[in-house]
Order: sequence, then C-alpha cells, then structure tokens
Amino acid sequence: MNASGSRAIGGYFELELPPARSFLHDDARRFQSAHAAFLAIVRSLRPAAVWMPWFTCDAMLKPLRMAHIPVKRYAIDRQWRVRDIDLRQDEWLV
Repeated sequence: MNASGSRAIGGYFELELPPARSFLHDDARRFQSAHAAFLAIVRSLRPAAVWMPWFTCDAMLKPLRMAHIPVKRYAIDRQWRVRDIDLRQDEWLV
C-alpha cells in the first residue's frame, strides 16, 4: 500500500529523447505522455463508449472521464482472453 492508502502501482517516467530534427509526417503532433495522447484521441474521435479491463489503473480512465466518454468494463480469463462483452458500433475495446 502506498502513502495515499491506494494499492495501485505505476508511475510516470519521462522518455528522454534528443530534440527531433524532423518529423516523419509534416502534420505530426507531439505529446508529453501517453495519457495526453489518449485524451486527444478520444476528444477528437468521440467513441460512443470505451471498454476497459477491470485491472486497468486510473491513469487510463481519467482521460475518458475528462472527455465525458462512458466507460464499460470487462473481465479477462486466465489466458488473457476478453470475456462477455457486447461491443457495439462506435465503441472501442482497450
């Protein structure tokens, strides 16, 4: 258990790269983190809902809450297979 009383694990470690000399694509965008990139994607593409596994940490759920995208949850079995979902049109599975 960490200092805040949560059992969650994880953290943020910045990837230190040299300054880019050029981009692969002229209209490429740069983000400080996967969290920021995920938020930009869901705000831009506006899925009807996003299915997330139960074991996902809050860092992946926060961008969905910020974008007001409904979250649906699913379980996985011991072989890491998705169990019991009804993925509808315009919904995403993570």
